[in-house]
Amino acid sequence: MRKLTNILFFLVFLAVCIHLPALAKNHQTDSKLTSQTQKYSYSYGIEVASRMKNLKTDFDLESLYQGINDFYTGTDLVISIEEAVKIRNEFNRKRNEEMRKNLEELSKRNLIESMKFLRDNKKEKGVIETETGLQYLVLKKGNGPRPNLSDNVQLHYIGTLLNGTEFDNSKARGKPLLFPMKGRKNIIEGWTEGVQKMRVGSKYKFFIPPSLAYGGRQAGPIITPNSLLIFEVEMLAIEEKKRKKEVLTH
Repeated sequence: MRKLTNILFFLVFLAVCIHLPALAKNHQTDSKLTSQTQKYSYSYGIEVASRMKNLKTDFDLESLYQGINDFYTGTDLVISIEEAVKIRNEFNRKRNEEMRKNLEELSKRNLIESMKFLRDNKKEKGVIETETGLQYLVLKKGNGPRPNLSDNVQLHYIGTLLNGTEFDNSKARGKPLLFPMKGRKNIIEGWTEGVQKMRVGSKYKFFIPPSLAYGGRQAGPIITPNSLLIFEVEMLAIEEKKRKKEVLTH
C-alpha cells in the first residue's frame, strides 16, 4: 500500500506541475507566463525536471507526457499502477546497484592515487610528514602563539581535491572561519592536527590522507570516498577567552 501511495503521489505531483492538455497536443509552450497558475505550474515543472536530471538516466518525454495526461484525465492506463510500481522499483534497484559499484571503484582509484601522491610528495623540498601520515608545508612562518585544544582560532583557508577541484573557500565567502580546536564531530583529524602546529600569522599547506579525512565515506557531492584533501590555511588570530566574573562571597 505504501508503494502504491508513493507512485500515486509522484504521478499527481507531476500532473499538477504541467498544463496537461497543451503538452498532450503540442510540446511547444508559450514563453509568456501571464497568470499565477501558469507561473507556479512552470515553477513546479522546473523542480520536477531538476529531480529527473539528477537521476542521470534517459527519459522518453513522449511517454512521460502520456502517462501524466492519462492519469490526470482518467484515461485508461497503458500500464497498471501495480505494474508501474514494480517497474519503478526494479529501475531503482538496478540504479542503486550500479551507483554502489561505481562508488566502490571510485573509492579504490582514489585510494591508489592518494597513496601514490603522498609517497611522491614527501620527497618534495620542505614537505614534512608526521607519524600519523599528515604532510604539511610551511608557506609562511608566523611569530604569534600556537593554539591549544581549548582555543577557538580564526582562519582563512582554501580546500581542494587532488585534481584541483575546489570544494571550500573562506576567502571567496569573504569571512574567515572561527574554528574550535575540539568539540565538533565534523572536524577531520588531519585538520585539527595540522592547525595545532601553526602560529598566528603563519600560512601552511596541508596534505591530508584519506585516513585522516573522511576515509571511505562520501562527504557531500564533491568529496568522494578515500579522497586526499589539500588545504592552504592562514591563521589570523586566536580568539580571546572570556573570563568568568569572580563571585565574591562575604
